[in-house]
Amino acid sequence: MSGPIAIIAALRDELKDFSESLAPQKVLFERPTTIIETSFEDQELLLVRTGIGYDNVFKSLSLLFEKYDPSLLISTGYAGATDPRLVPGDLVIGTEVLVLNPDALSVASSTKPLLKKAQAILEQKGWPHHFGPLLTVDRPVVEPHEKAFLGTRSGAIALDMESAEVGRWAVKKKKPFLAVRAILDPVSLPLPDWEQFLGPDQNLIPAKIFRFALKNPLQLIQLPRFQKLATMARTSIARFLIAYLQERPI
Repeated sequence: MSGPIAIIAALRDELKDFSESLAPQKVLFERPTTIIETSFEDQELLLVRTGIGYDNVFKSLSLLFEKYDPSLLISTGYAGATDPRLVPGDLVIGTEVLVLNPDALSVASSTKPLLKKAQAILEQKGWPHHFGPLLTVDRPVVEPHEKAFLGTRSGAIALDMESAEVGRWAVKKKKPFLAVRAILDPVSLPLPDWEQFLGPDQNLIPAKIFRFALKNPLQLIQLPRFQKLATMARTSIARFLIAYLQERPI
């Protein structure tokens, strides 16, 4: 029997819409990691919340492989666009994941049969999507000019902060791998440094957002927009994962 499918995201918010209808069977918490055992249509799942960035992903996947033997790693969550053709809610299927070292270096590629299955589903559903390289960065990239520059420099169509490390573990453990992200911020939209809004468990703290808004009233009018963008991205992630799992990826 094949092992559980591990769906890996940095933040609880990114998997909120997908996980709300799933019944947790067991929860393992070891900061910064949360691993939730659950199932979807009799397929065993592990929902892995890592926290943001390389170091947290390394710790989380070390724990994951210490406790489990997943059959497939899916890296998902929000991404920032580097290309103006990508808009909030669009899905990005990472054909490969890159880092800068100092030039663009490919550290892993999504498994070809998984890419083909994703392509077939997305074409059938007609959901907005793009296939191309993802660039994993080591800090939030919040300014439009830097997002565009990194896209030009690397050839990546979107940015995230975790997929390269997930891909490294997939290569190391010889596991199938798929990187699928949803665009949160278009290339033209500057972001606040949202790491300041996170708590020790790497989840968003509403009180921190409120205090930031009080100190920066001009930013207050942007908060509903960011909430709307996050909702669009979460919806895209959830409906893709549901459709993908219904097709039995392994």
